[in-house]
Amino acid sequence: MKPLFLTMTAFGPFAGRVEIDFSAAVTNGIFLISGRTGAGKTTIFDAITFALYGKASGSSRRSEDFRSKNAASSTECSVELTFALGDRQYTVWRQPRQVVEKRRGTGTRVAEHRAQLTLPGGQVLGSLSEVDQKISELLGMNCEQFRKIIMLAQGEFRQLLEAPSRTKMELFRRIFGTGEYERFTKRLGERKQQLEAEAAVHTGVRQRLVDALVEGGVTPLTAVPNAAHLPLETVEGMVNPWLSQRTDQAKQWHKQLEELTARREKLDLAGAKALWDKFAQLETLSEELKALEKQTPEAEKWQARLTAIGEARIIRPLEEERAQLLVRLKGYEKELEEQKRLLQEGKEALALAEAQQALAPQRQKELEETVAALARLEQQRQQLRQLEEQRASLKKDQQTLEDLQRKLKANGSQLEWAQTQGAIEKIDREAFQIDQLLKAIDEMGYCMMEHQTRLDVYQSQYTMFIQSQAAVIAGRLREGVPCPVCGSLQHPSKATMTGEPVTEEQIHHLHEQMNAAYNSLNAARERVQSNYLRLQQLEESLTFPPEEIYKNNEQILTLKTKLVRERQQLTLSADSCLADLRMYDPSIPRRPGAELRDMAAITRQKEELTAQTAALEGALNARQATVKEQERQLNAQGISEEESRRQAKELEERQGRIRREMEEANKGMQQASRQVESASAKVGQLEKLLTDGKAEEGEKKRQLIHVMEESGFKTREAYTAALEDRSKEGELTAKLNRWREGKISLEARTTALKEEIKDRQRPDLAELTRQEEELRCREEEARKQWTVLEASVTLCGKQWKQLREEFRTSARTDEEYRLVAKLYRCANGDNPKAINFETYILGAYFEDIIKVSNRHLARMTDGRYQLLHKEDPASHGARSGLDLEVLDNDNGQKRPVTTLSGGEGFKASLALALGLADVVQMYSGAIRLETLFIDEGFGTLDQESLESAVDTLLALRNDGRMVGVISHVELLRERIPAVLQVEHTPNGSTARFV
Repeated sequence: MKPLFLTMTAFGPFAGRVEIDFSAAVTNGIFLISGRTGAGKTTIFDAITFALYGKASGSSRRSEDFRSKNAASSTECSVELTFALGDRQYTVWRQPRQVVEKRRGTGTRVAEHRAQLTLPGGQVLGSLSEVDQKISELLGMNCEQFRKIIMLAQGEFRQLLEAPSRTKMELFRRIFGTGEYERFTKRLGERKQQLEAEAAVHTGVRQRLVDALVEGGVTPLTAVPNAAHLPLETVEGMVNPWLSQRTDQAKQWHKQLEELTARREKLDLAGAKALWDKFAQLETLSEELKALEKQTPEAEKWQARLTAIGEARIIRPLEEERAQLLVRLKGYEKELEEQKRLLQEGKEALALAEAQQALAPQRQKELEETVAALARLEQQRQQLRQLEEQRASLKKDQQTLEDLQRKLKANGSQLEWAQTQGAIEKIDREAFQIDQLLKAIDEMGYCMMEHQTRLDVYQSQYTMFIQSQAAVIAGRLREGVPCPVCGSLQHPSKATMTGEPVTEEQIHHLHEQMNAAYNSLNAARERVQSNYLRLQQLEESLTFPPEEIYKNNEQILTLKTKLVRERQQLTLSADSCLADLRMYDPSIPRRPGAELRDMAAITRQKEELTAQTAALEGALNARQATVKEQERQLNAQGISEEESRRQAKELEERQGRIRREMEEANKGMQQASRQVESASAKVGQLEKLLTDGKAEEGEKKRQLIHVMEESGFKTREAYTAALEDRSKEGELTAKLNRWREGKISLEARTTALKEEIKDRQRPDLAELTRQEEELRCREEEARKQWTVLEASVTLCGKQWKQLREEFRTSARTDEEYRLVAKLYRCANGDNPKAINFETYILGAYFEDIIKVSNRHLARMTDGRYQLLHKEDPASHGARSGLDLEVLDNDNGQKRPVTTLSGGEGFKASLALALGLADVVQMYSGAIRLETLFIDEGFGTLDQESLESAVDTLLALRNDGRMVGVISHVELLRERIPAVLQVEHTPNGSTARFV
């Protein structure tokens, strides 16, 4: 992870919005954060850590306290960080929980902790849990692990060095992905427990099945204790004979049951009961038929009433139609009177509208006069607007003239600046060449270290190769047979293999890597010499040839210090020249641009500006005279903008009033005409409807009298009584239908029953019932005996089959359990080394980390201290084996890392962090430890240790890593080219690269 751009708003001492572009730090590979105590240096590390994890870089600070005390009450505290992982960029924004001013109204509100992560493809994660999980997944570590290996906070840099084995294990597990080994051990344990449970279950199942067989009557098993633990063959000898005997008994009872069932079914008691029921039913139907025949006279009366109701229903619609026609005729008469009234009113309104229409020519003339007056007034207003536009244009031209005059004045300052540009360019070229030489020297130092590392690995592996070859030869030696090397016939001390054998192909590969590193070193030396010669052409004060720096590290350091100071002095000289000129003319830029390098072009520009100024002054004077003449003419007319607006408003109101009056007159005349026409038409229609309706009413009256006479009603009272009976029509119909249907049904059923029982006698049900009951009792007893035996045989047979399968399954489970239990004990630490599988793997990684860390530590301590993997048998266990101790080579004594002094502990912690980053880069492609942040700690180092520590950090630039340092040590400011300066002001701190 490399930070690219950081934005802080109301964060800590930074009251406003502060943006930090880390491009200078990325280019140089290392940067220093400098400033007074309390200015906010550590806050920058806090902002980076908070953006990623929502916490501070140190454990003593809380995210709730990040909001700036100097920020406006409405400004919300937030941090936005753009960072790179390889060639992909991510942007994370985060806001802490804080109290701010309400957006609307008065008072305050609580803004909750929020976060947002933008992925390279544009996808945005908006919830806290999603952002936190994705950041940990991308960086490969949580916040606490980030603090230990990336963000070495002030006063906490020794955490990784002194962390116990459990803490290191959690960190390394996440980085190297060894959690799979712990999960493998856990799965073994779970499988062991599962197999134990399965074995117990199998034993319980066998015992339950044996108990069930005993309960089912398998008597041979009752005499044997613990039958579930006997061999399968023994149990078979007891169960199979018993099952065979019970099966034969069940068959005998089943045969007897079938015989009894056949005798009972032959009696046919159900058929006898059915015949007896039919005799009884025939008697009942005969009685019901006689009762219905007695109701025949009453049914005839029901039919007569229903016929009268039907006749009345035919006459009733004719009466209703005549009544409705009489109602319509009354409505026509009323509507005819209303239309005659509307016709009279329409004629009166039409006469009034015709009188108003006679005044139309006079109103049209007034309207035309108003339109002409408005046109004249609009022309005057247009002249006023044109005059205002010319005034505005004249003012703009005056501003343009002033701009040309200022440019002409600035042109003179540029001519003076261009005269001093040549000297500053020479200073810049010399400073650039110094930067190139410093970069080449750092690259050569890294190549020297890489070559030495490859050489050490090659020599170590070559020794192991020779030893493995000797072990191979020794493995073939036989007593009395001459040794092919020394010729001896006796071999008292044979060489043995101490580790994995090293092949010749591996040695060849390592030799090629060593040669490649040597070639890279020679190429780096040539680049140093080339840059040195280029600098010597500009700088003749170099006192020794470039080849001397290849032989002496002290000489390299002296040259680098001299070059850095020379570079700073050149920058100060150029800045001083610029400052002197800018005091004379602030418009001069801070750095010369390409536009100031051609004095001829500047001179031409001055001539062009002079000509443009003169031309514009002449044109401006002519336009001023024209504007003054137009103003004089308008003032003579005495028309102002306000007066013209008032007159226009009055004319527009008068014009609208005339048009409304004309429209209302036309509308009134049209409306009166339509009313007269409509009322006249409706009066004619209504008179015709009344005439036709009266004729129709007379015809319907005659039809009604004729139908009444033909219907059979002798009196009006009979017709009225039939109408009243309509409410009982349904009841009468239902009674009549029920009587008819009942009689028909009873006659049909009686006839059918007589046909069924013809020539048959009633059966003796009592005797047949006694015989059937006796046979049924004997049948039930036989069924009971057969069912009990059959169920016992079936159940016991099924249970016996399950028991045999359990015997076979449990045998396989027991075998697998013995194997898994053995593997689990070994992986869980029950082994000669007393460590678990994951710790064993992590120990191998840890050895590599210690080996690489010791290279950095030896460089920083001049070989005095060496980190060791602590081998304390008392501390061995499943969660131990990753502890450290330190070897002091001055006295040969080992001691705990906690006894290191502040400066020694800082160097050891720094070396361990660098070693961890190197090993992670080698083993883990998913985790990239590309950045290291260090907050103080350098103040505890002496001059020599400080120099070596800085050299180590500067060398990291060559492998693409970035290092950020907070320190007050002056040497760091001299050695580190990129400086992020943090300054405190009364309105809040600022930060920028200088």
